[in-house]
Parts: sequence; structure tokens; C-alpha cells
Amino acid sequence: MSHRPTRTTWRAGLLAIVSTVAAVLAMLTPTTNASAHLDNSLAPNGVSPFLYSQPFVMTTWYNEGLHVDWLNGVHYNDTYALDLVATGGACGKVLYPIYNGLGVYSVDRTTGTLDMRGTVGGAYHRLRYLHMDTIYVNPGQGVGTNTVVGTVGTRGNSTGCHVHISVHRLASDGWFYSRRPMICGREIPHDHSATFASC
Repeated sequence: MSHRPTRTTWRAGLLAIVSTVAAVLAMLTPTTNASAHLDNSLAPNGVSPFLYSQPFVMTTWYNEGLHVDWLNGVHYNDTYALDLVATGGACGKVLYPIYNGLGVYSVDRTTGTLDMRGTVGGAYHRLRYLHMDTIYVNPGQGVGTNTVVGTVGTRGNSTGCHVHISVHRLASDGWFYSRRPMICGREIPHDHSATFASC
């Protein structure tokens, strides 16, 4: 009597192996569901990232496909990020933190990324600017709404001069959750044609 596996048995075994490998990979691969790291509430009110007299426009709003939670396995957590452009020429415009009482956590001058953190509105937040041309501050430095932290640029994954702003709240599970930025007493509406006043 032959004990060689039949073709049906061989196929069933292969399918079981493939299913097991797929299940393991699913557990090891970070979720692509942006809702996993969304606060879905308004962040504390902040001032304009530009000079108080500088009007600006919004070029990319939430959920327009450019700002995501996960991308290629990297946790950006930027679903509620905004891209803002100062009127009258965007590149080189000076930038300020929208909050007081922050500290510079990290700086990446290659990609123009500035990570600032501190307690705002009773909760620990991260404020992040991307694509900056120059960054004038360094890790460990305290910054506030009167600190010029750098200038608008187009470094990193960018197609034009703008500042990418994201606000995140640190939750009890250790993750930073994306929040909807509030600037000058308002949530920036989904309106690409409007010009907004700074404060």
C-alpha cells in the first residue's frame, strides 16, 4: 500500500501553509485603517503659523488622499494634517509655533521636519511642521508663538512651497492621535478658494 500523498492532500497542505503565513503577516503588518489613530475632535485653539498680518490659503485638507495614518509601514499619523500657503509668495516666509509652552523634540533639516511637544489645553500634544526650508531651532530648545522657528520651503515629499501642519494628542495607550487643527478660533474649512486672516 502506497503512502505517497495524493494530489488533493498535497494541495490541502499547501493551502494550510499559505493561510498560516498570511495570518502571521497580517498580525505583523501595521494597520492601514486611519481611524485607528484619530481623535476626531478639535485640537486646542492656536495662532497662525505665519506672521500675524500674513494672510494664507489652504491647499490640502483632510482625507484628500495625501495625508494618511500609515504609509508603506511607516506611522505618519497625519490624517488631519493641513497644507497652508502664505499669500504673496510662499517660500521663505517665516514660521512660528501655533502654541506656547512647547519644546523642540527633534529636527530633520534634510526633510525640513520640525517636531515640537508640550502640554496644551491640559493634554500632551505634538505639533509637527514639514517641508521647511530652514530650521532655526534645535532639540531641547523652548519655543512659543513669538519664536521664529524657520521658514517655509519644499523639502522632502513636496511639490511646492507650503507648510504641512499636524497636531497630535498623546493617548493613554502610548499612541499619538491626529486631531483637527484649530487656528485663530476656527477650524479651517474645506475651501480651496478662501483666503484666511492670520492672528
